[in-house]
Amino acid sequence: MRRPRWPPLSWPWCALRRPIEEFLGASVYLFTVPMYNYAMPSVFKAWLDHIMIPGRTFGMGDADSAAGRPAVLVSACGGGYGPGSPQHGKHFLVPRPAPRCRHHHPELPYAPIMEPLKHLLPLHETSLAQAHDQGGRNAADLSPAT
Repeated sequence: MRRPRWPPLSWPWCALRRPIEEFLGASVYLFTVPMYNYAMPSVFKAWLDHIMIPGRTFGMGDADSAAGRPAVLVSACGGGYGPGSPQHGKHFLVPRPAPRCRHHHPELPYAPIMEPLKHLLPLHETSLAQAHDQGGRNAADLSPAT
């Protein structure tokens, strides 16, 4: 079977050429995505929908796809889902990254500024410290050798 021409010459594909080339040109991916109403922002979802093309940016064994490149996902939301937090046990609300993707999700960001959440401040501080430590380790691991 003959492989389709890449990139196609029609309008939508021409408009997507640059974002796809930028995506494929990266050696490491860093996604910072807030959680709004228990989901990722629609703008981020639309961007993914536009650049995720089977056989081009992922899958099908192409040498120039994004496969195998390290990725970090940093997400945040107003609440917390860890032990002791108001939403404990609702982990389905926290995004689950791909197995090779590293994930940071500091919790309870409003605890320092909202009086009803002040009792959760120790959980927030622990979560934030863990995210900072993990971020530092990832930065060191993913930085190019100098």
